[in-house]
Amino acid sequence: MASLAREPRSWVRAKFVLDRGKVAELGVRFKGHRSLRGWASKPAFKLDFARYDKQQRYAGLRSVSLNNMVDDPTMLREFLGARVYAALRVPAPRTSFAELRVNGRSFGLYAIVEEAGESLLARHFGAASGPVFEGEYGCDLYPDDVWALEQDAGDDSDRAQLEVLAKRMRTQPVSEWFSSFEQEKVLSYLAASNWLADFDGYRHAHNYHLYRDPSTQLWSFLPWGFDRILKKPFPIYESQGTVAQSCFADSRCRLQYTKRLFEAVSQLEQLDLGRLIDQAEVLLHPVIARDPRRPYTLTAHAQALTELRSFVATRPQTMRAQLGCWNGSEELDADADGAGCMDCNDRDSAVHPGAAEVCDGIDNDCSGQVDDAVSCSCRTVQVGAEQFRACTLPKSYWDAEQLCIGLGASLARIDSKAELQALSSGLATMHKGEWWLGLSDQGHEADYRFSDGSAVGRNLWLEGEPDHYACGQHCAALVTGKKPGLRDQHCATSAAFVCGAPLGAALAAEP
Repeated sequence: MASLAREPRSWVRAKFVLDRGKVAELGVRFKGHRSLRGWASKPAFKLDFARYDKQQRYAGLRSVSLNNMVDDPTMLREFLGARVYAALRVPAPRTSFAELRVNGRSFGLYAIVEEAGESLLARHFGAASGPVFEGEYGCDLYPDDVWALEQDAGDDSDRAQLEVLAKRMRTQPVSEWFSSFEQEKVLSYLAASNWLADFDGYRHAHNYHLYRDPSTQLWSFLPWGFDRILKKPFPIYESQGTVAQSCFADSRCRLQYTKRLFEAVSQLEQLDLGRLIDQAEVLLHPVIARDPRRPYTLTAHAQALTELRSFVATRPQTMRAQLGCWNGSEELDADADGAGCMDCNDRDSAVHPGAAEVCDGIDNDCSGQVDDAVSCSCRTVQVGAEQFRACTLPKSYWDAEQLCIGLGASLARIDSKAELQALSSGLATMHKGEWWLGLSDQGHEADYRFSDGSAVGRNLWLEGEPDHYACGQHCAALVTGKKPGLRDQHCATSAAFVCGAPLGAALAAEP
């Protein structure tokens, strides 16, 4: 216990007793990011039954997680999420519940969650020898991220196949690289994630695993960590995950996903989550009531259950309201503009992919961004004798770089603290937050250079930056505010951006 208090994620030896049965030795450590807690609170655990005996299993499992559910006052979301994924035949972990005691002291109710290991893989794929990669926060299928994804199982040599996939996704159309995936499984995964409103999952490249089936050589997503689902819905085509974004931007893939989501709504109505909530609450309420470490009151638990029941009851209606382009047998096009499910407003034939943005507060071209033409969102910012073109439309670092090149410029360079502060003041009147500059360490790790090869002053960074906090943070953004400065960020993040001199005639032509 003292060792875990000092080093929460280091494995220690412990004894495991189930219902006063056989005692087994196992490895145990704390787990979690937001949910990480110490002994004085309610820590979450990972248990490895094979840590000291490679052949030892418990109920066929090599390892499990005991989740403390500190982010879920209903204490039901992991349980419900697993059943939704299972109902749609997504390869997801099984979950149940346990009442835990440590050295004779009650630690209360926990969710038992199967790890993404041999038992799960054998059940869904028939083979468990392929590689499993864990998507840490921000890591996605970009070439720069491949070597930062944590490999949980399989041969190290298999990472080369992941790199091949990431490069194909950057250079090939969806119709070509999507064949590298178990397509039905992936579409079902995306459909289930949206139905569950899993905002803490692959929607922003978090809480997921990737597995390559050795028998088919195809990749699949395995969901993980769904204790924050069924709270706040988001649009059915919204995601920051690169696989989802690319699929939704391709007419054929988007239609396949829409069909799968349409089917899923009916399947999940039959699952009847409201009934499951009622049954589980009858079983668990006495355990929750006597839990000495629950971080919320019984009143808060009851209120959270009421909100959960309401969300689940209205989910079919709110989902179907967004699925108007598919009626179960054919794609519909109410405004006859030829866009079908790619249309973001099927009541207006002037709004569709490929339409011109006219700076009217409407997403005319269905890009997902309002008024995202240069003529709508870019303007000149003067700093001393220097002129910059500042654009508020959110773009990845790479897309921002290309747009600046199209303006006859490049992403901006700044040379001094005074210039940074003056530029930040001008930018803050347009947008408070992050702005891409032409600064990255994509050439050499930790050696940040501007686009022209010049170095960046140490005094331009915010305190503690660059911190490489998340995967793929190879690009730098200027953060406006009272104490402006530079921060490293994932290059795929959408942010405003600043083009610098020389802009020539392109700059002179104000929108």
